[in-house]
Amino acid sequence: MLKKVTILMLSFFFLLCGVKAQQAADQHGVASGTTPKFHIALYTGIGVAGPTKDLMEHMKDSGFGDSSYGGWFSDGQEYPEKMRIPVLRLEAAYFINEKRSFSLNLGFADVTEVSGFDSRGIGNYLTLRSRLHQVAANYIISLKERRHNLSLGPVFFLHEVEDTHPYSNHEKYRNIIPGLNAGYSLQLVQRKSWFLALNTTARWAPKSRIGPFVVEHEGGTPLPDMQRSEFSATKVTLSGLDVGVAAGLNFNRKEKNSSN
Repeated sequence: MLKKVTILMLSFFFLLCGVKAQQAADQHGVASGTTPKFHIALYTGIGVAGPTKDLMEHMKDSGFGDSSYGGWFSDGQEYPEKMRIPVLRLEAAYFINEKRSFSLNLGFADVTEVSGFDSRGIGNYLTLRSRLHQVAANYIISLKERRHNLSLGPVFFLHEVEDTHPYSNHEKYRNIIPGLNAGYSLQLVQRKSWFLALNTTARWAPKSRIGPFVVEHEGGTPLPDMQRSEFSATKVTLSGLDVGVAAGLNFNRKEKNSSN
């Protein structure tokens, strides 16, 4: 929760800075009416929806919803618990003209870690890290001198889910899934050589099948036996969206023709 609040505060800070900078640029006559040949941008943001909810619910259904054992000075930890990790993507765009361009996007669409605990025996821990890689090709329509940009295109996802707990078998499942993404970008700051934008991207894809994941330990008295817990096979949602900021560099900028 603290990480989400921090990211939202940083996004709001960048938004305010961008608006102020754009106002200053307008007052000093910095032209935004020129079109670059291409740009390269780095995007970071936080995901919404996606596989997190399904992973949390199936952790409970598979028996990993217990509380861990506490100590003398601490209470047990309640499970399952989740942690969203900010996504990172790289974009390269080629401009046909001021209103049309193509882009290629590489990086992460969603990164989530979900942990669970089954109290049988001395306890079995399971930590699943879900990473949704993407390669997307988008057609972009720009409005108002490229301040408003709408994108749409096909995308290929590589969904990886791995048990990352230190004492696990590190089982991993991978699925390649086609999908579709659509986005909106608001350029807050426009300069001849760089820009800052607020972005949101929505994605759609079929569900991804993962599992099973098995965790076990030897325990019990008087004769030890295997204490086995299993996260059974299931399907998780990949569709969702992310919101964040992008900063980029413009190259081979061409001046617009002007008539006297």
